[in-house]
Amino acid sequence: MVEITEIKIKVTEHKVYKKVCPCGCETKSDYPSQANAPVSYGNNIESLIGYFHTRQYLPFKRMQEMFYTVFNIPISEGGIH
Repeated sequence: MVEITEIKIKVTEHKVYKKVCPCGCETKSDYPSQANAPVSYGNNIESLIGYFHTRQYLPFKRMQEMFYTVFNIPISEGGIH
């Protein structure tokens, strides 16, 4: 028997901290370079988007529906472009 195992989504939340010392100097941490937008997608999702678009000719609206239906990932059409 051939079976597809459960697909697990990994979400990483990045937090930025800011502190002000008694002398008034402010120190703020930075987001990692790969987190360059409020929501960013990893290499696997980016690869699937490229494959579905260029090899399978899947329209963006149907790709958006597929990501939500199959992976439970609500992705905007703009996130797919």
